[in-house]
Amino acid sequence: MKSVLASVLAVALFAAAAAVAGEGKLGDAAPALQISEWVKHGPVDVTAKDKVYVVEFWATWCGPCVRNIPHLTELQKKHKDKVVFVGVTREKPDVVKPFVEKQGDKMDYVVAIDKDGGTHKGYMEAFEVRGIPHAFIVDRAGKIAWQDHPASPEFEKALEVLVSGDKAAYDKLRAAAEDRQRAQQLSMKYYELVTAEEVDKAEARKVGEELLAIGGKNASLMNELSWGMLTAPNIKYRDLELALRMAKAAYDACEGKDAAIVDTYARALFDNGKVKEALEYQRKAVEMCKDEGMLPQLKEALEQYEKAAKGG
Repeated sequence: MKSVLASVLAVALFAAAAAVAGEGKLGDAAPALQISEWVKHGPVDVTAKDKVYVVEFWATWCGPCVRNIPHLTELQKKHKDKVVFVGVTREKPDVVKPFVEKQGDKMDYVVAIDKDGGTHKGYMEAFEVRGIPHAFIVDRAGKIAWQDHPASPEFEKALEVLVSGDKAAYDKLRAAAEDRQRAQQLSMKYYELVTAEEVDKAEARKVGEELLAIGGKNASLMNELSWGMLTAPNIKYRDLELALRMAKAAYDACEGKDAAIVDTYARALFDNGKVKEALEYQRKAVEMCKDEGMLPQLKEALEQYEKAAKGG
């Protein structure tokens, strides 16, 4: 099953991608912010090379953006003078100002309005990021050192490391990020291959194997990929054996502690004809599920597997 958290933070193969590889890359000099109005605090010069900056793109109409505002405020308070958070929106002042005023201390960091989309172009378009909220971390050398969803664990880890100045830890995080980006590129390529009218099965398997090799320890990515391979309606070639191995990789990566991932593993087992094992893991998914919205779907799948086990 596709978990809510995975839907928000992970690279989803069978959903619209929030970001794909563009011309922008980590290590590029951070563009100066082009701002028409500083709504709260500021002005800020992210090219000053004096501290760490976080440039977050958001909007008042974006639910996830609004829900993440208190979290950004907490991070700003935590890092105090070492980090400056800047929330940039392309909306009009008469929309932004009342919103920020109403937020009060819950939104206690720099808020600014983009000038003719210039800041958006320099960051979001350069990295071809389409979804918000999205944040870029500028290091003390004035370079873009990270880009990610600002609610992701990886974002916070990167921020901590960049503030600490631990180069070895940053290099390790960056290598992992580059693997995720490569996995994202491969995900899109794999999707194109398996939805084509004439499927090149050999090439699809080759790309799928590379995906598993690179992203095998990323539980949410493997879960998304496997679930999509098993259930997406527009798939022309369902590699059930590969889907099972990806589901198993996701299960191992989360140590069997995520009900949605256990559910995916059970489905992959079932679709590969391993009904007895599917029943075992689906029962586990039902027992461990704490999400009342998800539970009925898990129980429905369990009933399906039980019926199949009885020859129904």
